[in-house]
Amino acid sequence: AAWSTYFLGRYDESIAWAQRALTNRPNAAAGWFVQIMSLARIGRTEEARALMGRLVQFVPGLNARLVRSRSAYRPEDVENMMSAFKLAGLPD
Repeated sequence: AAWSTYFLGRYDESIAWAQRALTNRPNAAAGWFVQIMSLARIGRTEEARALMGRLVQFVPGLNARLVRSRSAYRPEDVENMMSAFKLAGLPD
């Protein structure tokens, strides 16, 4: 639900879903991804950047190239994700 609400542009809902998912699985990178992207999209970039800093420590080698190369989403969705990650400070 977190991913689908993100791609529908319902960022507040996707944050809530991501937080629920992270409660159950705090080390699930996907939950972190959605929360970070959604925070960036609603202008809460400082929070998004802080979480990105934590995620980069949790996932060694995490950068834009890695995310892009492993994404199975449609090209326009990948661009959406990458622009949100850029706002959140994902390293190139």
